[in-house]
Amino acid sequence: MSLKSDSSSTLENIDDWKWKLNMLIRNHDEQEVVSRDRKDRRYYDQIAALANRMGLHSRQYSRIVVVSKFPLPNYRPDLDDKRPQREVIIPTILQRKVDNLLDNFFAQKPRSLLGLPDAAVPNSNGHISPDGSDDGLFDESESQMPTSEAEESSTS
Repeated sequence: MSLKSDSSSTLENIDDWKWKLNMLIRNHDEQEVVSRDRKDRRYYDQIAALANRMGLHSRQYSRIVVVSKFPLPNYRPDLDDKRPQREVIIPTILQRKVDNLLDNFFAQKPRSLLGLPDAAVPNSNGHISPDGSDDGLFDESESQMPTSEAEESSTS
């Protein structure tokens, strides 16, 4: 008798998952179904086979079953129970070095890649260039024309 009730609960669970997965496919705003139920972990193989037949992706993360429209990674930190124990704390001096390196990197990037207007942000030398070019990209001799040549080019 327990074998019969066990198989009927399996069928009910699979029917529930068929409904959930059909709703997932129809709903364009939702991307995945997440379950923490013990019975879903127990029947994960059947759920995964069903999801696969429906063109979905599934993975079990320790105590959590996820079925998604997109491929799932091997590890999901947002679903990791032990994640708070794995936080990394770096020394302040290292954080300052990283911040300085990032500041230098962004100072050398073209303003358009940063999503900022060219004239609103000073370049790496602290000057605001009207054409958006970075003075650091050219030699001093190339970036500055003698006054007489500049006047000649503007009159012609």
